Amino acid sequence: MVTPIEKYTLENPCNNGHLDKDDDENDDDDEISLSSDDEIKLNNGLERKNSQSVWFRAQKRIVGRVLQNDQSIKSIIGKRAYESLKSLRSLMKLHIKPEKDVKQLYKYLIKTIGKIGVISKQQNLTEEDYTNINEIKEKSRTIGLTLISFAQTEYTYNYNFIKEQIDDCKEIICQAVSSYLSQKSIERIKHVFNVLSSSEFLDSVYDPKADEIKKAHLRNLAKYLSLLLEQIK
Repeated sequence: MVTPIEKYTLENPCNNGHLDKDDDENDDDDEISLSSDDEIKLNNGLERKNSQSVWFRAQKRIVGRVLQNDQSIKSIIGKRAYESLKSLRSLMKLHIKPEKDVKQLYKYLIKTIGKIGVISKQQNLTEEDYTNINEIKEKSRTIGLTLISFAQTEYTYNYNFIKEQIDDCKEIICQAVSSYLSQKSIERIKHVFNVLSSSEFLDSVYDPKADEIKKAHLRNLAKYLSLLLEQIK
C-alpha cells in the first residue's frame, strides 16, 4: 500500500522544447527589410498564431472548470473511458492512503487527460506533434493490454516490464506537451505517472494474496479497459 504519497522528484526531466524569445530574435547585423506585402503576410501570420494561442488558453481554462464533476467528465471522454477511470479511482482508494492523496492524484489525472485532448485539437500541430500523439496512443494501448493480461492470468505480473512501458509513455507525453503546457503542469503529469508506476502501488494491486474485494475491483478495471480498447481500435 502506498501510504502516504511522498513528494516526487523529477527523474530524467523532459526537455521542454521551448524556443526562448531571445533565441528567436534576429541579431542587429542580420536585420532584413520587409516589403509591404511581406509585412502584411507576417502580421497576418502573427494574428493567426495569437488567435490560436488565445483559443488554446481559453480551452484549457474551460477544461479545468468543466472537468470537476463526474457527469461532466463522462460527457466529454465517453462512457467507457469514464468507467475505466472510475475503476482506476476505486483501485487507488484501496491501495493508496490517505484518501486526500487519491483525490489529488485523480484531479491531476483528469486535468492531464483534458489538456492533452485540447492540445490534440490544435490547428497548428507540427509533424512531430502528430508523431507524438500516435506514439502516445500506441503506448497507451500496449499498457492497457498488459494490465488486462496481468489481471486475467495469475502470476504473469511483471513489474519491470510494465514499469518500462509506463515510463516510456510518460516521457513521450512530456515531450508532446512541452511546447504547450507550463513546467508546473508537466511536473503534475510526472507525479501521476511516478505514483501509478511505483512498485508499492502495482505490487499491491497485483498481489496474488490480495483480498477478494481488491481482486474484484481489479477485474472490473480489466473489464472496462477491454471495452475501451475495443472501441478505439
